[in-house]
Amino acid sequence: MDGLVDSDHRPRTINQTLHALSRGAVKYQGMEVELKLSADSQHTLSGLVLDGNLTVSRLKIIAAENASLSSSASTLLEVRAGAPPIELHGLTLNGQLVIESSSTIDIADCRFVSASARRRLQTSASERALMILGGTVTISDAVFEGLPGGAIEVGGGDVSVHTTSFKENQAERDGALLVTGGEVHVHNSTFTGNEGTTLRVIGGNVVLKNNTTLLVGNDQLALNISHGASVTYELPAPLGRYAFIQDGSSIYEFKSGEHLGDFPYVCPAGVVGDSSAALSQRSPGCAKVCPAGYYCGAGTVVPTGCPVGSYCAAGSSAPTACKAGTVGRRVKLTSDEECDQCPKGSFCSAGIEFKCPESTYQPRVSQSSAVACEACAEFSESLAGSASVSACKCVKDYYDFIDDPGDVECRRCPIGSACEEESGHTLASLPLRPGYWRTSNQSSDVKRCPDASSGDASACANMNGQLCRPWTTGPYCRVCNVTDGSRYFDSGQSACVECGNTAATSLAALAGIILVVLSLLCWCSVRRPCKRLRSLAYQTLLKTRAPLKQLITFYQARGFSDLCARHLLIA
Repeated sequence: MDGLVDSDHRPRTINQTLHALSRGAVKYQGMEVELKLSADSQHTLSGLVLDGNLTVSRLKIIAAENASLSSSASTLLEVRAGAPPIELHGLTLNGQLVIESSSTIDIADCRFVSASARRRLQTSASERALMILGGTVTISDAVFEGLPGGAIEVGGGDVSVHTTSFKENQAERDGALLVTGGEVHVHNSTFTGNEGTTLRVIGGNVVLKNNTTLLVGNDQLALNISHGASVTYELPAPLGRYAFIQDGSSIYEFKSGEHLGDFPYVCPAGVVGDSSAALSQRSPGCAKVCPAGYYCGAGTVVPTGCPVGSYCAAGSSAPTACKAGTVGRRVKLTSDEECDQCPKGSFCSAGIEFKCPESTYQPRVSQSSAVACEACAEFSESLAGSASVSACKCVKDYYDFIDDPGDVECRRCPIGSACEEESGHTLASLPLRPGYWRTSNQSSDVKRCPDASSGDASACANMNGQLCRPWTTGPYCRVCNVTDGSRYFDSGQSACVECGNTAATSLAALAGIILVVLSLLCWCSVRRPCKRLRSLAYQTLLKTRAPLKQLITFYQARGFSDLCARHLLIA
C-alpha cells in the first residue's frame, strides 16, 4: 500500500499511517503491510514506537531512491517486545533506531550518513545510530558513515551484518561497532578510517568472516577485547591478506587486549596472495613466491611485470635497475645478465639509455654518465646519438681541412668555393665556383682562372663533380687532354676544339699576310712619305708572332706524333 487515507479520504502522512497501525488498526490486522516512499521524498516521524499493538503480520517500509526518514525527537523509531517482523529497505535514516524486542528486523540498503551530508543524522554526539538490545537483526548492503556517536551498539540478541561499510565514524571510543553482549557475525564488510577503536568487544561473541577487513593504519587501534569476550576470524580473507593460524585450521582466535593495525594482515612484499584457499591464507608466505620477471609489493594479488630498464629475480618486492653502463630494453627481465651493454653514442643510467645530445659524439660502449659525451670540434655539428668523431660535420661556410675520419678541423671555406648552402664539406669534396681551380682535391689553395670573368663559359667549369670542361685538363684547365694533336685550346672559347683542315689553311693565310707586310716594308723603305705606313706594317707583323708560334708548335707536335707512330710500326 502506498499509504492510508483518513475518514475524508485524504492521504495520510507516513507518520500518521504508522501511528494508526501502531494503535491496532483493525482493517490491516494479520496482514502484511508494505509502505512505499516515493523518490527524493522526506518524511518526519515523532518518536514512533512499534510494539505488540502493531497487529499486522509484517511491516515493510520500502523507499525509492533518496527517500529519507528523520525524527523531530532524538529517537527516530523504537521497536519493542511484541512487534511483528519489520523490514526497512532503501532508506536514509536520520535519527536513532532502537531495537529492544525479540522480533526479527531486516535492514537492507539503508544509509546512516554523516552529519555533514545532505541528510544530516539528528542524533546527539553520544548516541549511536543503531542500538540493538535483543531480537534477530540482519543488516545488509548498508552504509554507516561519519556518525558522531558511532555506528552500532549491540547489547543482546543475534546480529548478522553483510556487505556493509563502516567509514569514518567519530565516537570518542569504539567508533564503529561496540559489542557488550549477544552474538554478532560480520560477513564481507569493511571498516575504514573510524576514530577511536574500530571494534570494541566487552562481552558476547563476535565472529568476523568471509573477507571482512579492518583498515585502520599501522599505529591505530583496530580491536580491543576485554571481560572474557570472544572474537574470532574465519577464513577466507580478502585476496592479498592472511591471518597467522598455526593450528592448521581456518579460524584465527584473537587474544584479549588491544590489537593495532590492519587485519587480516597484508601479504608481505615478494609474495603473491592470489588464492582464497585456507592453506594460502594462514601464513605470511601467502599463496606463492613472486615469480621471476615480476615484482610484488605488499598485498599483491596480480604480480606486476618488470618494466624496461630493470630486472626482477624471483621474490622481488620491487624492480632492480640494470647496473650502470647497461640498459634493459625488454620487459620482464629476470637477471642483470639479460641487461644489454650500453651502445656507443649513448650513456646508460639506472637501466635507461640516453642518447648523447646533438653536436657531441661518444665512441665507447658501457658508458654510464653524460660526461662520456665529447663535444664536436668548433664549427661542426652532429646528430644526437653519434658514435664517432666522423659523425661531426662542418657547418655551412666551413669545410673539414684534415679530411681524416679520426679527426675534424673546420676552416672557413676559401674564396672561390661554394659551401654556403650545405654543411658537411671536406677538403676532398670542397665545391668550387665556375672560374676557379685547384691542383687536386687535397689542395686548399684555390686559384682564380684567367677566364673567370666568362662565368659558366670558363674552362674551369666545376660542374657535375668535374673540375674542368670536357677535353681540358692541367693548370687552369687550359691543356687539352689528347696526345694525338686532334685538338687545341682555343682561348677565345675557353675550350679544346678540333683541328680538322683549318690548321693548314690558317698557316697559308698567315704566311700570305706576312709576305704582304714585308713587301710594304720594302716599298716604303725607299719612299720617305711612307713613314706612317711602315709603323703600321711593323705592328701588324708583331701581332702575328703568337699565332705563328702556336702553328709551329702544333706541327712540331704532330710531326713528333707521326714519328712515334712510324717507330711503333717498325717495331
